[in-house]
This record gives sequence, structure tokens and C-alpha cells, in this order.
Amino acid sequence: MTLSTKASALRLFLTKMVEIHEIWRSWQRQKKDLIDAATSSVTSTGATKRGSDSNKPVAKRQKGDPSNVASRSDITTCSQSSRDLTFDDASDDRKTTAYQCANYALDYLSASGFKDHSLGLLVCDDVVQVMYYDHSCIAISAPLNFRSSRRMFMVLQASLHKAQQAALQNRGIVGRLFPNPSPYLRNYGEYNKIAGKDLNNILSGQIIRLQDTDGEFVLKLGRIIDRQTGIIGRCTYIVNAECERWPGRELIVKITWSPTDRQSEATFVDRIREVVAAKDDASWVLNHIPTILHSQDFVQLPDEVGGRLAAYLNDPTTQYASGVRFNYENRVLRVSVHEKLHKFSELDSVFDYTQVIFDVSQVHRWIYDHARILHRDISQGNIMWHIRDGRVCGVLNDFDLSSFRDSTSPSSKQRTGTRPYMARELHQNPASPPLPLYRHDLESLFYVFWLFVVNNILLEEPTYSPTTKENCYLARNPSSSYHGWLQGSDAFLVNAKRDLEHVEMPSADLSLAVLCRYIYGLKVHLFTGLAAQSAHTARFHAAQILNVSGPSIVRLKKKNTHALPPAPLPVVPENLLPPFDEISLDGHWTYARFFQEFSDPDLVRMYPVALPDN
Repeated sequence: MTLSTKASALRLFLTKMVEIHEIWRSWQRQKKDLIDAATSSVTSTGATKRGSDSNKPVAKRQKGDPSNVASRSDITTCSQSSRDLTFDDASDDRKTTAYQCANYALDYLSASGFKDHSLGLLVCDDVVQVMYYDHSCIAISAPLNFRSSRRMFMVLQASLHKAQQAALQNRGIVGRLFPNPSPYLRNYGEYNKIAGKDLNNILSGQIIRLQDTDGEFVLKLGRIIDRQTGIIGRCTYIVNAECERWPGRELIVKITWSPTDRQSEATFVDRIREVVAAKDDASWVLNHIPTILHSQDFVQLPDEVGGRLAAYLNDPTTQYASGVRFNYENRVLRVSVHEKLHKFSELDSVFDYTQVIFDVSQVHRWIYDHARILHRDISQGNIMWHIRDGRVCGVLNDFDLSSFRDSTSPSSKQRTGTRPYMARELHQNPASPPLPLYRHDLESLFYVFWLFVVNNILLEEPTYSPTTKENCYLARNPSSSYHGWLQGSDAFLVNAKRDLEHVEMPSADLSLAVLCRYIYGLKVHLFTGLAAQSAHTARFHAAQILNVSGPSIVRLKKKNTHALPPAPLPVVPENLLPPFDEISLDGHWTYARFFQEFSDPDLVRMYPVALPDN
């Protein structure tokens, strides 16, 4: 077939497409007229008139439900009719449409930790917009009218056809991890059927290939035991696994999309082990940190979708519709193999819960002092345990967001931490958080302890969860008023944590009430320090708007209505105010004060005296 014949065939095809579209639009108008007529007849009988659903999204489902990926196309299409609800529209319908499209992408990207991007189309009558989602950005094209811009529509068709061909090959999955041919890629529809029944089994039986200095080895994946749903961010997955290289060990694989400039968790754990090996009295630390057997990064290649997009968005010649440049955050698929740990909720005694939190506070401070690492993501999910030397040992897990104390560069474009447990100060200005401090982590540990005590009931017998396939000794305390913290916004949490100052004693279930004596003492130290900080800040701002004549004498200027406007008041030097130690909230919130509250003589003490802050 000659080139001219191909062009003629393509023109004929596009002409037929336009004709079909016109027929479809005519049918839509006729259908709308019939609906309006039927609605009018119903209204005339006295029934309540209901609005047409033609302006609403055509598909409704649970928000963020990854099980909806079953039987879904790799390129999602969201259709609208009756009016153009594009992303340039500022109405509430625009927000509804944007949320629906984002939910499709959320479902798709949350179905498997190996997916790096999702494509979508928003079709509104004659207008189409292309939507691209990955773990660093959401990119939406300008509206394209395919009747008035037929040439651009042809380019769009060719681009989507090429994208669909690539999707048929690897479905937006980083296929380099899987053997070729991989049943996971070849029989993807079958695995989607599994996802519709139990999404946590979608990776069961799959083989991935990893490599280290000793050569290539394979891991057999099992059930997903934890997932972090989301579009932007790390979107961490924890999956059971087994490997012949480590026979007899219970393993998990951690899959995360980490920024390329963030150091891996293995880097921090290796540093801790090096410091421990150089000291004679620090072997106890190894019982309280994770064991990482292997860590490997899969960088997005220049010819892959993410690599090409990163090059385009970071190109200084790229033009943006909003006029504001966007710095694309490059990410790597980081796969690490760990020894499996037990969840915090699997403990069955009050003493063990207390010891685990006490253990974590001690190893956290030792790591801060000697390895000079700040964890920066203290949460209940990152406090785990295992049995060592015949006792339950608390483990400080997940150093993904950690940083070295001597580092001055930011480790990510996003703020770090788990919101319900973050220090109150970090909620006040999320866009520009203060320098991370040790006391912020210590405050997070207090909130972990507080929420654990008030939100839970300790059961005598465990309950089996069919979702996680695990036993749990904790049940939800229905009388707690603090469950809202787990989904609260920054604005909600900063006020809730400020109001906590006026709570005398936590309302805990009887099964955990004995722990109130610990958290009440900790609360007194924390909020005494925060109150002292607020008082110092108020004095400092007051001194800036008043005329200061000495370190302790403040005098208002007399008002003279006939005089010239007064000169700007001088900024008060800090040495005219009483000094305040921000590192420890003036000595009220320190490791020593935290340590002394755990007065039970049966608790194991490993690090009673910390190094001074410097």
C-alpha cells in the first residue's frame, strides 16, 4: 500500500468517526428530550421533580477502593455529557469530575506497588483532555476540541495508540523485576479477577528478580500485609516473601517509590551497625533495629514514560499553561528484603506494651547521639517487636524518612512524618516546616502512647482478622473521642493538640488504665515546655512593637497627634529578653524527663544517660 493510499484510508476513517460522533450526539439530544418530557409529565401529577443525572459523573464507586481495578482498561475514560466539564471549569462540577478521575488513578496505582503511572481521558462532548498520574505529579493537558482541531486529534489518537500498545506490554508496571515472559504480565486479566475477590492476594506466587554482588536471585512473593494508598508519595507496600538464599527465615519485601535524592533505609541501618561494631557496650542496639538483608533501586530509564516526562518537565524551555514552573521530583522503585517483625497490636500484655515503647525511646536516643541520625517518622506503625534473649524487644522500624543530623539539604519536596503523631509545631506551617529536632520525635512518641491508651481496649483473647490474616489483641474503644485524629487535617490536629493541654486525665478503658500514670507525667512535661515556648514567643513579639528601655523595663510611647509620624520602632535584640532553649523547650521536654517517668523497676533499662545536645 502506497503512502497516498494510507493517507486516503486515514482521512476516510476520520470522516466516518466524525459522522458516528454526530449520530451519537443526535441520539443523546433525543434521549434528553424524552427524559425531560417524562420528567415534566411526572411533575404535573404532583410528584417531586428530580434533577437529571446527565451533568454528574457516569460511574460512582467507593473512593480509593483498589479492588475496582478488576476488568478495567489500562487507559481510563471518564465521559461527561450535556456540558463541557473540563478542568478549566471553576464550578463544583469540575471538582466532582477531578475527584472522580483522580479516584480512578488512585485505584489503579494502589492495586500493585510495581505500577509507576496511570493514563486517563476526560471526554466532554467535543472536548477531550488527557490526564497523566504518577507518584510525583498529576499532569492534565489543555482542553482539545477534536472537531475544530482535527490535526491535533490525529496526533492524540496516534499517541494514545502507542501508549495503549505499551500498556498491553507491561500495564504501567516496572517489568524489569519480573522474569520474561512473566505470568503476571501475560495473564494480567486473570490476576485482576483475583483482585476483585481479594486484592491482597494479587501478588501471591509471583516471582521477581533481584541482584547483588553475589549474583542474581529470585524472590517468591506472598500476601500483601500492608499498603499505603495514594498517588503522590512513596506508596509503600509490604509483602510476605520467601527466598532460598535465606532458608527458614520469615521475610517481607518492602516496595516503595522513593525520591532519588533520599538515602535508602539500608544506608541508615548500615551506619547504625557500623557505629555499634566500633563500641564495646552497644550490642544491645542490634536487638532494636530492623534487619535488612538486601536493598536495590530500579531507576526509571530515559526511554520509559517517567524518564521522558521528567526530562520534559525539567527542561527550561518547556512552557506551562499556568506560567509557573514545576520541578518534577524524580523517584526510584526501591525494593528491600527484611526479616519479618511483629506488629505493635499483636502484644498481649500491658507490661509488654510499656516495655516496647520504653525500648524504642532508648534506642531512638542512642541512634540520635551516636549514629547522629534523626528518625523523623515516629508512629504506631513503625513501632514493632520481636523476641530476643528470651524477652519482647521493641524495634524502631522504617528509616525511610530519616536524615543525618549533620546534613543541611532537604531530603524531599514533601514534609516528612505521619500526621496524627507529628509534633504540634509541624502542623502550623506545613508548606515551610521548622528545622526537625529531637524533641519533635519525642513528642511524636508521646502521641503514639496517648492514642494507643485512649483509642484501644486490650482483649484477653485475640481476634482474627480475615483481611490481614493475623491475630490482634486490641479492639477499638468506642467511648474514645480521639479516633478523629487518625484522619484529621493539619488545621484540625494543631487545635486538637493545643486543646490536649487542658485535659487532666485520659479517658482510657479499664484494661489500659494503669498506663495513664505514665502518659499523664509525660503530658505535664511536654505542655509545660510548650506553654513556656508560647510565653517566650509572646514576649518577643510584644517587645518588637513596644519601646524597650532595658532588659526588664517596657514603656509605651506617648501619642502626639501634632507631631510627625513616628519612626519605625527598632527590632529588639534577643539578648534583651530572657534566653529560651528551643532544643529542649527550656529544659522541660528532654530524654531525661521522658526516661524518669518509666519508674517501674521491672522495666529493662539500657541507656539511662544521654549525651548532651550539640
